[in-house]
Amino acid sequence: MDNKVNSGDVYIKNDKVPSVWVVDRILSAYTPLHVRLIEKGGNERTATVALGTLLDEKYWKKSSIE
Repeated sequence: MDNKVNSGDVYIKNDKVPSVWVVDRILSAYTPLHVRLIEKGGNERTATVALGTLLDEKYWKKSSIE
């Protein structure tokens, strides 16, 4: 499967207070595929989301920030 998402990609979570997250890894053991994200900016929270959700611009937007 050709992924549009790679480790190190940066996404902004569309929320009341937007936050910046980095793709740590793609979790291929899950069906559908999921990704592990790490929040930037000091909090360093982690989140696991379905790849389809990450690619849905209603929830996340890919960023050029590194």
